[in-house]
Amino acid sequence: PVGAQDTIAPTNTDDAAHGLAIEAAGLNTGTIEGGAVATATFTVPEGITEFVCTFHRGMTGTIEGVARAEG
Repeated sequence: PVGAQDTIAPTNTDDAAHGLAIEAAGLNTGTIEGGAVATATFTVPEGITEFVCTFHRGMTGTIEGVARAEG
């Protein structure tokens, strides 16, 4: 949910180095070597936010922060 702390653990199953950045959340895993796992905690931003590989700018994705359901 929006505003919650979330921890991610991207795993690099490639031989090439990668890195994950969510600029809107101030998150950057740094270099993730082939076969390695990184962990990072960030505050979930509202709306749709892009993430990108810091080594390969064409590798992107999105996360969507949604309001917590009332209940």
